[in-house]
Amino acid sequence: DVFGRVPTGVLKIPAGHGLLTEALAETERLSNSWDGWEESGSALLTSLIERHKLNGKTLGRMPLGPLSWFDVPDLFNPDSAEKLSRLCNDFQFLHLHDDAWRRAGIPHDLAPPEDSFLDSQIRKYGLGADFPAKISFRELNRWTAHMYQCVRQRQD
Repeated sequence: DVFGRVPTGVLKIPAGHGLLTEALAETERLSNSWDGWEESGSALLTSLIERHKLNGKTLGRMPLGPLSWFDVPDLFNPDSAEKLSRLCNDFQFLHLHDDAWRRAGIPHDLAPPEDSFLDSQIRKYGLGADFPAKISFRELNRWTAHMYQCVRQRQD
């Protein structure tokens, strides 16, 4: 991913390998604090892969789709829908980066903006989602911009 970590979206780990057992134990340990959130997910997977010397066994660190963690607002931006649709033609996966949604506080119970990429996918695949209301792209963009600013400040 953009932080140099192994994405957790698609995994195939050798049967009986201790990495999964260790990951479960570590996740349990981290689940009792907010600080543990930073050490879980792809950060945890990356450290376990290094610890178990499986770096050479990963299939590169190819992105799981055309969307970067820093481009999550494009999923909701009606002006980016066509561009994102074209970009998705060359990929088998589209990583939605739910961790960015959670970190920015994007509600999961609101529908995406009308004519956004996510809205078009819901309509295209006939997903029976029953949302009470649609989210405003303007508000969502403000939340994600603030979240990205905080992340960048922590990296400096």
